[in-house]
Order: sequence, then structure tokens, then C-alpha cells
Amino acid sequence: MHRFAFLLAFWPAPLLADAPRVITDIAPIHSLAALVMGDLGTADLLLPPGADAHDFALRPSDAERLGDADLVIWVGPELTPWLADPIATLAPQATQLPLTASANWTPLTTHDGEIDPHGWLDPMIASGWVSDIATALAAADSENKAVYMANADKTVTMLTALNDDIQSRLRGLDQSGFIVPHDAYSYFESMNDLEHTASIADAHAHAPGPGHLSEMRDLVVSNDIVCVFSDAEIGARWVDVVIEGTDARTSVLNGTGAGFDAGPDLYEAMLRQMADAFAQCLGD
Repeated sequence: MHRFAFLLAFWPAPLLADAPRVITDIAPIHSLAALVMGDLGTADLLLPPGADAHDFALRPSDAERLGDADLVIWVGPELTPWLADPIATLAPQATQLPLTASANWTPLTTHDGEIDPHGWLDPMIASGWVSDIATALAAADSENKAVYMANADKTVTMLTALNDDIQSRLRGLDQSGFIVPHDAYSYFESMNDLEHTASIADAHAHAPGPGHLSEMRDLVVSNDIVCVFSDAEIGARWVDVVIEGTDARTSVLNGTGAGFDAGPDLYEAMLRQMADAFAQCLGD
């Protein structure tokens, strides 16, 4: 028996397959990928939490990390058109997973008639995208398929509970008008039967012109706007111009994970913070 145990100690252990090298675009998608990967590996992240996905310049180190990837998980060219060429050029060997191409969601359109790519702000859409992420990971690492699928099932259960909690929290909110900083929050609004009156900027967070700001201010004065939200992309300066001298409240929306550590906990914390912002600004 002792001799057998001694031999086992020197027997080569079976080699475990390495998890694919995964890189994601924005922090909320990185968080979903981290939940699916679990302990099997760590996804890389191109844009830090809170970075403006509409206007970001890749650094040489970012290009190097992109070039090392086996799997690129990104929202899609509707959110970051500037990322399509670097992926094709720097990571031709990588499998791409653009989530806006998924069959597991029904996209909304912006006020300009374009596909609204901000689907991660609805936990039930995120659930569909989690299934896509698990399928892509399993295709790249078939030996760990069962783990990815089990982690995806757990994540979907968490997202369903999160969806129910947020809907319960925001049910019955004041339906008076509110203005969003840019046209990016319709999925979160739709899941909670809310609809903004106007947006300070368009879906691409382009800076508003003086004429549009004047229109927003007129809306606040004449249409019982109770809240004007800001966010990291637009900032508070335009909101201050719009609400100056009025009774409108303001709060900050955070759809990109600003202020949170990147990782599996970010997504849920970010959505709960957004629910808090709506409850505080539109509540009694």
C-alpha cells in the first residue's frame, strides 16, 4: 500500500485544458463573461469601468491584449463602430461574439431610427446574452462545457431574481416627465414601464448644441419635468444648465460600471444602483 501511494505521488497528473483567452469590450459585458467563466479563467477588459464606449482610443497595450485573444466578446459595431477594424486587423485568429447579432433578444430603436445597442441594461436581455457567451466558451473549450453551462444557468437565475427585484422596487413610480442624459436607457425604462420625455444627447452621446439645450430647458419649465438625469458620458454641466432656477431634481445614471471594480459582482451592483437613482429622483 505504501509503495503504491509512493508511486502515485510521482505519477503525472492529467493536463487540464487551458481556458480560452477572452477579452471583452465594456465592464458590464466583462462582468457577465466573468460569471460564466467562474474559476476556469479570467476575461480581459478593454475599456475600464465608466469609460465612454462611444469615444475611446486604443493604447498600444490594448492592441497587444486584443491580439492575444482567442475569443472577443463585444456588444457590437452599433455601440463601438471604431472597434470593428482593430478586431479584424489585430485579432484575425480570434472568434468574435458580437452580442447585437444574437437571436436571443429583440432590439429597440433609438429616436433616430437606429438599433439601440444598450441591451445589457435589461437583465432579461442579459440572460439571453449569457447563454450566447456560454455557448461560445463551450465551443472554444469543449472539455469544460458542462461548467460553462452550469455557471450560465446560475447566472440566469440571479438575473431573473434581479429583474423581479428591480421591477418590484420601481413599480408605481411617478409617471411625470423626466429627461435622460443620452438616448441609452430605453431598455431599463421599458422593463419598468417608464418612458423618458426627452434626452439631452443622442444615442452616441454627442454633445448637445445651444439650441437643443434651450429646448430642454423649455421642457423643464413648461412640462412638469420632475427629474433630469446625468451620466458619465454627458456629465453634470449640461444638466446644471437645463435645471438652473427650476424645482427639477437630478440624479446620476451609471450604465457602464463607473466606480465599481471590474468583475463578476459589477453587473448586479450597477443595475441596483440604477434602480436606486430612478427611485430617488422619481419617487415622492
